[in-house]
Amino acid sequence: MRKTDFRARHSFTMPWFARRREDRMPDALKYSRILLKLSGEALLGAADYGIDPIVLQRVAGEIAEAHAAGVQIGVVIGGGNIFRGAGLAAAGMDRVTGDHMGMLATVMNALALQDAL
Repeated sequence: MRKTDFRARHSFTMPWFARRREDRMPDALKYSRILLKLSGEALLGAADYGIDPIVLQRVAGEIAEAHAAGVQIGVVIGGGNIFRGAGLAAAGMDRVTGDHMGMLATVMNALALQDAL
């Protein structure tokens, strides 16, 4: 069986980012404006902590590709890949301090994504 036959029959099982570019971006866009919510964990990749540069570049590439097609994009990003305030609050850290540290982790992820774009 040829690869093209497999793709034609099983395209519904492939993740959207694994499809060929011409299959992902139709001529007529379904939405002209989107809001993308990325959890901090989405940037982890295979690691337990931090930002995987390969995952970051892939996400930034997908965002840039949609923007180049004419889609207006808003991004909301989290910081759970770097810090979780709730866990340390349960261990005795002041909850407000933990929340502030979580907000800083969110800013770190936003700066990394902005730089990748």
